Amino acid sequence: MGAGKIIIPLSAPLARLIGTNAAHDEYLRIGTEGGVLGLGLLLGLMLLWVARGTALLPARQAWLMRLIFIAFAVQSLTDNTLIAGPPRRSSCG
Repeated sequence: MGAGKIIIPLSAPLARLIGTNAAHDEYLRIGTEGGVLGLGLLLGLMLLWVARGTALLPARQAWLMRLIFIAFAVQSLTDNTLIAGPPRRSSCG
């Protein structure tokens, strides 16, 4: 399904510089951890959640909430917005 959590090796200078080994692209990170199926499930369930959650709102409020979710989805391209644990510490060094 996925390739594991580590995108950047813990020993890499970049991991020490940015303080994490997780990708700063939520879709890349989820795709790596959960594979294509996991990424598809995440996106599909988020779309369903937004659609159902805004269905009973008045039209203008529903569109505003949907725009907010779109902004959140775009922000996820450049930031860890869903979950990002701290980097695992190496036992040596």
